[in-house]
Amino acid sequence: MHSHPMRAPGAAGAIVDRYAGVVFDVDGVLLRLHQPIDGAAESLAALRQRGIAVAFVTNNASRTSAQVADALEAAGIAADAEQVTTSSTAAAQLLKPGTRCLVIGMDGLRTALADRGCPTVTEPDGADAVVVGLQTDLTWDDLRRATLALARGARFLGTNADRSYPAPEGPWPGNGAILAALATASGRQPEIAGKPSPALFRAAAERLPAGPLLMVGDRPETDLDGAAALGWDTALVLTGVTPATEADAVRPRPTWVLQDLRALLDHVPSVPRDDVIVRPARATDSSAILGLWDQAGMLGYTREPERDISAVLAADAGAFLVAEAAGETVGVLMGSNDGRRGWINRLAIAPQHRARGIGRALVAEAERVMGAGGLPQANLLVFADNRDAQDFWERLGYSASAPVTLRSKRLGASPADPC
Repeated sequence: MHSHPMRAPGAAGAIVDRYAGVVFDVDGVLLRLHQPIDGAAESLAALRQRGIAVAFVTNNASRTSAQVADALEAAGIAADAEQVTTSSTAAAQLLKPGTRCLVIGMDGLRTALADRGCPTVTEPDGADAVVVGLQTDLTWDDLRRATLALARGARFLGTNADRSYPAPEGPWPGNGAILAALATASGRQPEIAGKPSPALFRAAAERLPAGPLLMVGDRPETDLDGAAALGWDTALVLTGVTPATEADAVRPRPTWVLQDLRALLDHVPSVPRDDVIVRPARATDSSAILGLWDQAGMLGYTREPERDISAVLAADAGAFLVAEAAGETVGVLMGSNDGRRGWINRLAIAPQHRARGIGRALVAEAERVMGAGGLPQANLLVFADNRDAQDFWERLGYSASAPVTLRSKRLGASPADPC
């Protein structure tokens, strides 16, 4: 057996602790239509408790800033209209007051244009600009009138070019689909007011304190590219339009890839690449954990590994950890305690991710959690003939205790010779 005196709780920071403020996209990150995404409300509350300022930007032009804030409030996320910037607002700011607009769009866009002093018209001959936002009751006649106005020289302005919209049942056509129809019919390409254009990002930054900023979004070509062009860090969250299978191919690489917003509170380990995070294990990680243990030859250590996972998670010791890289689970450490000491069990790293410091990062976080819980020491068991493992643990400060002979008995079996 090897043991290690527990270090004092460290100052390892969460991802969000690196930033003065965080800007959130809304659809696919916080909401799907009006349904809250799991973990969003509690994550935003935790950020605010840490003193981190937040703002919201959305390419969705169908709602006003106040309506977006109301939808967030209904989902349990504190928000007011002053914190929300929409692509409708950005589009209106690109027009001079008095510009006559033929509008495809809903309340959010029409309200923003009215606030800007831009009257709306319905006939092509009277239009100075065709302004296009998402309209869910779009008709062929809407497209006909807009195409005629464009043919007669009206300015062509789109709130955003998002190809799809993340709904609970799957993707719906986005404003980009409407713009594509008009571009095909008119032979012209629209100006785009929303992300990735810088206007929305700059407007959000004005609502935040000076310092490093993080943009959190689900659509790389708008949310992330626009923020990165301004020098911001970016986080791709896998709850919207970008699936985990495509995350590793995103270029330029996001600063972070997150399964959901709860990962913003995960501790950042000391590993060579910033795309690796360490976080508490969850029940949904069970299959990935079993796969890592299988690759490491550890499934033979127990007859019921699924039960072991459930039992340790139920104990809520906080030191059952996984490491993620680009949304993939690449490491696991099962930490537990017996009420007096911490125990480290079944550390396993995916073969293609070894020698990157991920094992050391998992151990460091387990020690931090156990030390913060008041445990004075961490113990672990190593096979006497596993020299590589012995060396690894000794480099981390674990020393061998006095030799003991481990004896075991399968419970329920009767001894051959009763005493």
